[in-house]
Amino acid sequence: MASSVSQGQAIRRQIIHVGMDFGTAYSSISYVIPDPFGQVEPGRSQVHFSKVYLSEGNMVQTRIPKGDYTENDYEGGWIKWFKLSLLHPDDLPKGVRVLNTLDISTKEREALDLSATDAAAMYFKDLLGQFLGALSLGLGHEELARYDVEITVAVPDKWPVDARRRLHHALQPTIAAHANVRLARKFVPEGEATAIALLSDASRRGNFRGQGFEEADTVIICDCGGGTTVGFNLPTSISVHDAHLLKDSIAYKVTSTQPLTVEEISPGKCIFAGAVLVDEAFLQLVKDKTKTALPRRTFNTLTDSDFQDFVDEIWEQRIKVRHSIGAPRRDFSLPHKFLGSRANRAKMSFSVDDINSVFDPTVDKILNLLESEIAEVRRATGNGPKHVVVAGGFGRSRYLQLKIAQKVESLSPSTLTDWYTDEDGWTSVSRGAVLHAVQAHMRSIEPIVQIEGRASGESYGVDRRTDGSMHWLIRQGEVLSTTGPNRRALPSDALRRDTNGRVFVNMYRQREPDARVELFDCIVLTAVGEPQNIAFDFRWAGGEMSFVLVYGDNRQVPFVHQNCYDF
Repeated sequence: MASSVSQGQAIRRQIIHVGMDFGTAYSSISYVIPDPFGQVEPGRSQVHFSKVYLSEGNMVQTRIPKGDYTENDYEGGWIKWFKLSLLHPDDLPKGVRVLNTLDISTKEREALDLSATDAAAMYFKDLLGQFLGALSLGLGHEELARYDVEITVAVPDKWPVDARRRLHHALQPTIAAHANVRLARKFVPEGEATAIALLSDASRRGNFRGQGFEEADTVIICDCGGGTTVGFNLPTSISVHDAHLLKDSIAYKVTSTQPLTVEEISPGKCIFAGAVLVDEAFLQLVKDKTKTALPRRTFNTLTDSDFQDFVDEIWEQRIKVRHSIGAPRRDFSLPHKFLGSRANRAKMSFSVDDINSVFDPTVDKILNLLESEIAEVRRATGNGPKHVVVAGGFGRSRYLQLKIAQKVESLSPSTLTDWYTDEDGWTSVSRGAVLHAVQAHMRSIEPIVQIEGRASGESYGVDRRTDGSMHWLIRQGEVLSTTGPNRRALPSDALRRDTNGRVFVNMYRQREPDARVELFDCIVLTAVGEPQNIAFDFRWAGGEMSFVLVYGDNRQVPFVHQNCYDF
């Protein structure tokens, strides 16, 4: 039988889109398999039930074993928090760098001669390897071989370039070990992934209370997790706070409801506040109470692992999630190792004030950012938000939910506060990464929320050689189209020549309105001659901004980035 595909014509392989949320404390994987025509129904995406290093569920702990690992009977300790060490220490605030748990985990990892990249690679080998194995088992090896598997990884919205490089390097061994598996060309910002997932969910069934979206609506989504916090505002506007460690706030407005289309109305803000800080505070509370209750000799025999094991037993699923405003005292039996012959008590008690003191320093930071987001919505729209939605792993905390509800009530009485009682809010990052990829390949059967404009987080400009004044091309907060063009004319007197006759232009950056203006880039034109009417065309790739130089009928000007001190 003759083939319906002409000789030499490439057959387009279908893609299974996979989204990965690599979290500080918990991680997850979501995926979607296309129909026989290569189309994707967003509502059919699934969260994978993972089984990784004795942790299982839709969200699994981000950790690797300290010692030789044998499944089921492993009783050794765990190395955690290595995601934070993918950043240079200078990129972490002092309050995070000095965390005792991070210090211990880093020393234990280094004692095994593992870099943070090595630890992440070891984790991905199990997390992604187990997923790909389950996918092969479910579809069948021959059926899976018909597809390409593309993995889109979400990263914190303002992660430095060097951290992204280390993450990319850590992913390579697992990707290379599996046929027809590849990474997406770009990482997706966690905040944007969260917004896409939660807004797409809401747009399919109305909004967060079952009503339809209207252009005058505003929504603030507080995505509170283990290591990052993100905020979005929509008039219909969205503000998402992803409260792991890094807290971002991004404002959007709805420009269309059919399909739901939004654009940012303010650039992201970042503070460090989240669940891992609360975990650290509770661990310290347990140590302080133990030191008071036990004889010094018994206390001195206890190791960091002893304390961590006790905390793991009573904190994550019992106190952290269930503690509420006005909660009764909680009593817990001490482990055998804690019971010295002269121990004063066999139980450890926690009053409501004890637990409040663990939460409040971090919760207060989240509430302060939420207050600024509500003010931003009011400034942009004249009204408070219609909804504040609490999501993420830390967003399951009843105490945090109620504190946010109280804050919202005091600031904007007409605003409704909503939270998730299932895992939809917790898995939104990985689910949103899948939808982001489907959207990029334009393979969706039904519309996914479109983000058509992003606000620049910094100002960019060039200096004029005639008088040395700054000509700003983009101001912080200026909204640039995600589809372009975003052309900004280059003043002719911004072009210079060096002693070798090369034509170049200096680009400057200002991170905050009152911050110092700094030399950011030296751009050397490599074309023969000097094209007239040159313009910058700024473009978005995921959450990252880049540019090309163009002239005339959108023809590109070739250039190279030059070390500023090589002239």
